[in-house]
Amino acid sequence: MIPKALATQTITVIRPAWVDDGHGNLVADWSAATEHDIDGWSVQPSSPLGDLDHRDAVNYRFRAFGPPDADVQWWDRVRWEGHVLEVTGAPIHWWSATGAINHTELALDAWEG
Repeated sequence: MIPKALATQTITVIRPAWVDDGHGNLVADWSAATEHDIDGWSVQPSSPLGDLDHRDAVNYRFRAFGPPDADVQWWDRVRWEGHVLEVTGAPIHWWSATGAINHTELALDAWEG
């Protein structure tokens, strides 16, 4: 478990609705997304990447550490401190020595430019 003194932040999970694109494929419909808040997170910055392939773009990266039972999926987005970030990859569950899930880790990204 992340110490409560460090896990003081709340994230809002933004989950898309899934609709048929007319060809039998499910696609994310962000206009019909639902949201839910999860308390007990520590969101920390990672190193930004700049000038990717000379596109003058900046990728802001964050790591979020939160509750073991957090309802977050790899296709979700997260709102934190007014920023909408994409969940990059599957949530990682860290196990304790007792065999129980200790906490969940998320990789979060935002792009500018």
